[in-house]
Amino acid sequence: MIINFAHTKGGVGKSTLATNLAVKLNCPIFDLDMQKSSYYFNQLRIANKKPALEVLVGSKEEDIEALEEYASNPKKHIIIDSGGMDNNLHRLAILISDIIITPVGISQVELQGLDHFYNILTNANIDTAKEYVLLNDISNRRKKDIEDIRDIISNDFHLNLLSSTIGSRALFKDAFAEGKSVEEKSKNSLASQELNLLTKEIKHIIKRLSK
Repeated sequence: MIINFAHTKGGVGKSTLATNLAVKLNCPIFDLDMQKSSYYFNQLRIANKKPALEVLVGSKEEDIEALEEYASNPKKHIIIDSGGMDNNLHRLAILISDIIITPVGISQVELQGLDHFYNILTNANIDTAKEYVLLNDISNRRKKDIEDIRDIISNDFHLNLLSSTIGSRALFKDAFAEGKSVEEKSKNSLASQELNLLTKEIKHIIKRLSK
């Protein structure tokens, strides 16, 4: 299966989530980020003597062919770390993806960014049924705001909303700086628990799509 962390907005946590999930699933990453964040994460892993990930760097439309063996394949997974932009390369990656995960924070700016990304999906005739929104980098103390944004995403955008959430946790940045997943950095941390719940939910979606 192809799991694409995609959003035209930069700085929403795509690379952090993509690398953590790739470590968790022990699968390759297809790096479409112009900053090559996943590629450099892997270099940090090697420098810190952690098992290297397989990282494929995509820079042109022909590179998408490397994803074909994973499409709709329940036995082989690959994570796409999409860049914060919109072009033919990124649209092709979205089209071939089985699951699209879009991280969104709690703010009006984030909702505007989601609206822009949603319009790109619909205008490109991309099936929004495979689009899942993930509340990311949030404070659990903002319960009313969380309820409001969940309502907007589900009832106004009519998009799938993952039940998993990822909190505002410094451990994600600290672990990334060492080329580690949060679980490798601190197995019993809240960040690790949240990542485990997200992984379970994604596996459940994969299982459902495989039927």
